[in-house]
Amino acid sequence: MKNQLYVIALLGLGSLTVGAAENECQRGDRPPPPPPPEEMAAQLVADFDADLDGALKAEELATAMAFLYDNRPPRPGDEEMEEPPEPDHGQVALDMISTADLDGDGELNEAELEEALVIFMRPHPPRHHRS
Repeated sequence: MKNQLYVIALLGLGSLTVGAAENECQRGDRPPPPPPPEEMAAQLVADFDADLDGALKAEELATAMAFLYDNRPPRPGDEEMEEPPEPDHGQVALDMISTADLDGDGELNEAELEEALVIFMRPHPPRHHRS
């Protein structure tokens, strides 16, 4: 569950979408919504597939998760929330692979990554405010 929340937080990114800054200005302080899972999967594979085999291995996926975590946009109310500890990006990658690796090759191709994103983007309970 923690890893699902982590991935959902990352996927509020919008930083991978073209024109994200324009969208953000048009919407005020709200970050743009994440792109559809198929677009995110294609972009993540294009950006983080170091060996160019068309799939993300655990290490490549962990690198992508770390990048997205480090570059996630602030959300309204974040300053009032407790800062969670930084997640274990490697474990998140392994969790995503174990959830969506349909062909059992130990990595996620674009279609499998899309499925993982759909699973991990499901609605989640609200975060707790600081007391």
